[in-house]
Formats: sequence, C-alpha cells, structure tokens
Amino acid sequence: MKCNSGLESGAACVVMLALALAVSWGLSSPAWADEVELGRELYHELCAGCHGKDMLKPGLAFDLKTFPSQDFLRFEKSVLQGKGTGMPAWQAQLNLDDVRLLWAYVRSGG
Repeated sequence: MKCNSGLESGAACVVMLALALAVSWGLSSPAWADEVELGRELYHELCAGCHGKDMLKPGLAFDLKTFPSQDFLRFEKSVLQGKGTGMPAWQAQLNLDDVRLLWAYVRSGG
C-alpha cells in the first residue's frame, strides 16, 4: 500500500494501514468477534477480580492493556504456569483453547 498521493492525509494513511493489518490478521472477521466475546466472558468470570473489569486494575496485577500484542507464547505461559505468588497457575482450569479466547479478548483491548 502506498500513501504518497496528495489526496491522502497522514491520518487517512494510518487508518488505511490499520484496517489492512486488521483484515490480514483476521481481526475484523465474524469469527474473531466471536472469539473476543467468548474471551470477554471468560475474562470477566476468571480474571477481572485481579486485573479489573477493563484490564486496568491498579495495584499488583499486570496492566493487560500493555501486554505485547505479538507475544502469545509469553501470555500462554503466564496464564497456564502462573507468575510467582502474584499470578496463580490456571493449567488445571483452562485448556489451550480457553487461553486463545482470553488472548483474543486481551488483544482486542477490551
């Protein structure tokens, strides 16, 4: 995609690029929306108590809105294996599909 014509502003170019990336990553598909919704439900059931309903709970819990959006393996490990005494391991309660749904919700930004 080129954004060098006189008709496109910088902001319009950024929007076009964001939409192109969303489509290429599958973030705008109905399946993605379903995954985000299922992930939201799971998040509010299991995670919101510590991480807050909007992923922004102040205190010791990690601010999930700042989690690197391309680091699923780190997210998966943190959720399943826990992080020290601050984050419990969820491997007995969640499977990999559940973690992927949570990931979809976290990547969506809530």
